[in-house]
Amino acid sequence: MGATLFVLLIACANVANLLMARATMRVKEAAVRTAMGASGWRVVLPFFSEAVILSTVGAVLGIGLAFYGVALFSEAVADVGKPYYMIFAVDLPILMFVLGVTVMSALASGAAPALHVARTNVNSVLKDESRGSSGLHSSRLSRLLVLGQVALSCALLVASGLMIKSVVRLTEYEYPFATTDVFTARIGLFETDYPTREERQAFFQELQDRLAQLPGARSAAIASPLPGLGGGESLFTVEGGNYTTDSEVPRAAHHIASPDYFATLGTEVIRGRDFSRLDTYESDLVVIVNQLFADEYFPGEDPLGRRIRLGGVDSEGGYRTIIGIAPNLRMEGFGPSQGTGRGFYSSFTQLNGGFMNLIVRSARNDVTGMTQEVRDIVRGIDPDLPIFDVGSLRARIDQENWFYTVFGAVFMIFGAAALFMASVGLYGVLSFSVSRRIQEMGIRMALGAASGDVLKIVLNQGMKQIALGLGIGLVMAFGLTGFVGFIMFDVNPRDPTVFGGISVLILLVGIVASVVPAAKATRVDPVVALRAR
Repeated sequence: MGATLFVLLIACANVANLLMARATMRVKEAAVRTAMGASGWRVVLPFFSEAVILSTVGAVLGIGLAFYGVALFSEAVADVGKPYYMIFAVDLPILMFVLGVTVMSALASGAAPALHVARTNVNSVLKDESRGSSGLHSSRLSRLLVLGQVALSCALLVASGLMIKSVVRLTEYEYPFATTDVFTARIGLFETDYPTREERQAFFQELQDRLAQLPGARSAAIASPLPGLGGGESLFTVEGGNYTTDSEVPRAAHHIASPDYFATLGTEVIRGRDFSRLDTYESDLVVIVNQLFADEYFPGEDPLGRRIRLGGVDSEGGYRTIIGIAPNLRMEGFGPSQGTGRGFYSSFTQLNGGFMNLIVRSARNDVTGMTQEVRDIVRGIDPDLPIFDVGSLRARIDQENWFYTVFGAVFMIFGAAALFMASVGLYGVLSFSVSRRIQEMGIRMALGAASGDVLKIVLNQGMKQIALGLGIGLVMAFGLTGFVGFIMFDVNPRDPTVFGGISVLILLVGIVASVVPAAKATRVDPVVALRAR
């Protein structure tokens, strides 16, 4: 919504500038109307009317474009992994809201030329025109609008560049565990059918054994949640720690894993041992921590043998002994602000829930081809149980992170549109300014000024606006990226290469937009210019 608002403001500034150029050409007409007794409202009403007519035509075309564009967008993101229930379509309440915004935009765009005309001194204009001079001066408001366009474009383009870099980083990310050859599915056991933890554990252990015997299966495991999908963080206390309130109790990602979990993901415990089926409810409670957890809470010491307890200061659960250190397997996921990456695993044989994930490492090229076989195994144990969220682990992770790709593309489109409109706006203002200064240019050239001198005058005018707008835009971008940085993956919201690259791009576009009217000014015939009115 913020990006949409930025583009809308840039569009309004463009329309306002164009209408102001028309209004400037009609200042004498407005002055004559005022001199003949027309009220201020009657004088400015035509400028509002033009803005409303333009906005109405634009709205009608825009609605048609919206239906077509949303359909294309929906088709484009159909296979990026977004949730099936998320549907992109034109919605009637939203459409009515946009129409309301269109009316407000029309009034805002019409206000600039109306204000320009309303502030004109009637006597000065009539006297000035009587002497044959144009009497028209470049509008300070027009220059301010261009500054705003450049600034907003800069902020959008920086955000766009960072989002694109996030998508590239995610695409090139090397997972620390197997993904493409790992089949996953989710299954849920309800308490009405499996009221005790012993029954749930017996079901999942039998299921794991049968899955491991599938043709082409290398190993199988049960876990919740899956690596790379996040899952939030849990409170825990370290034995010997001094905690008085839950606000002082640390948090870390907490996953449940069965024996063979790490082997199924193509990795292994770095130090210590893995879970085994000997870790039961009757034996000592155990956990495996990842390397980040060990480095954070046991710096410079061996965490093996140390103990932690789930919950806050009032927890009555038993302490769990650390038996192993695992590699960092993106327990925090890839989504926005999911956690620090520090985490620990509880043994499935000591702590299990009703909803778990099935994981099968397969030697097949297409792991989803085993879906029916897995479904048959589950039905062989319980005919009433379905499996859902079926797919490879890579597909599940991509589905969870679909928004990076989608919003990266959206920001890129918005940024390109903003840059184009700002360029057109700058060109329009400079071109109009040159047209109003033709006589001045002719005098300069008649007095001996070279084409390069005239070119320098126009370029200076354009680049001053670009430089000031760019400076304001970079400040805006600095604040904007700090606000939206949480949705970026592995990218510094203050990335100097993105900020620098966008600055160079805007300067180059500004130079091009300035050169065209500047070149036009150098081709002015001094004789023709001196005769201009």
